[in-house]
Order: sequence, then C-alpha cells, then structure tokens
Amino acid sequence: MPNLVDVMMRPSPAARGEDGKPSTIVTAGDAAYRRGDYAYAYRILKRPAAAGDSDAQCLVGLMNRDGQGIAKNPEEGVRLLRLSADQGNPRAMNELATSYEQGLGVTADSQQALKWYRQAAEFGQPNALHTLAGRYLQGDGVPRDPSESYYLAALAYRFYEPGTKRDEVAQMMKDAESEVSPDARAAIERRVGEFKPNAAKLPPAPIKAPVTQEPAMPNG
Repeated sequence: MPNLVDVMMRPSPAARGEDGKPSTIVTAGDAAYRRGDYAYAYRILKRPAAAGDSDAQCLVGLMNRDGQGIAKNPEEGVRLLRLSADQGNPRAMNELATSYEQGLGVTADSQQALKWYRQAAEFGQPNALHTLAGRYLQGDGVPRDPSESYYLAALAYRFYEPGTKRDEVAQMMKDAESEVSPDARAAIERRVGEFKPNAAKLPPAPIKAPVTQEPAMPNG
C-alpha cells in the first residue's frame, strides 16, 4: 500500500478513486489542490462533492468561485461553499465570509461576512481569527477594541501552522499591546489557553488540525 507521501506526490490507483473510497479520493484531491493541480483535483473531487462530502464541496466550491482548473462560476462556487459551511466546515465558513466581503458570487454584505468570520473563528479557523483581529484593531465594521484584537491575534497565532502567518499575527499583537495593560494581557493569555474550538460535524480535511501543544507566545 502506498504511503501518504506517495499518494500526495504520485497518485496511486486508490488515490485516483479506483477503490471507490471517498476519504482516499478527497485526500488525493486536497493534495492535488495544494500543489496547484486544479484540473486533476476538480476531476476527482466533483463526484464526492455531489455526494455531499463537506471537504470536497469546499474545494470544488473554491475552484468554481476562483476559476481554478475550470471556467469561473462564482455563483456555483458560493452555493457549494454554503453547503459545506452548513455542515460545519470551518474553511468553507471562512471562504464564504470572504465571498461576502469581496462580492464574489454574491452581493457584497459586510454583516454576512462578519457573521461567517465569527462562526469560523469559533472553530479555531486561523484565517478568520486573523481577519477579525485586524478588524478590531482598526475598528473596521466593529467597535475598535485593542484587547479583543490582541486576544484574537493570539488565538490565530496558536492555531496557525508553523511557517504560515504567525509573524503577521505576532506583529499585530505588538501593535495592540501598547493599548493593553499587563494585567489584561495576562488575562487574555489565560483565555487563549482555555479556548476550546467547536468540533466540526465532519472532519475538516482541507485544513490542518489545530496544534495540540500551544506554542510559546511571542515576546512583547
């Protein structure tokens, strides 16, 4: 049986869907999407998406919305993202928020965008937490609140994978901390440690699981 690296880099017959196992197909499709092989990803993911697989719906939705590997169809993309988000997929929630924020396949609606960013954040989705942290720091569509920005940025730092956007949220925390007292920062760090993300109804394969051991907080 091929190992995971083989499946990701050189799709085996099982990864191509010949064994009919949806989880194997979606894993291979996610790997193809990550390496930019959108046409192949779309070809193997469209069947599990049509069958209701949340992760496949999210990825096929993104490819439709953004024209990755297929002709751009933003409305179909948003339809699939909504189906995935309604099943509890945090990445789909974040992408649906982005669609509302930028008017991709839907009429731009800042309140709907905020709603979906908040729902994704409850699952520990780091991009949503990062976006909300910036909004609270700037007072963009929400009351300006440096303490809340610091808290959300600290959560995003916790849930981002190493080497992704941790430097950005660490800088955001530094930008906010001058307006947050040491006692308030200590309380926020306790809140971060106590935060328990909602559990997705279906395993969110396109997103890496949150780290189980918290990284050290960046130095102020």
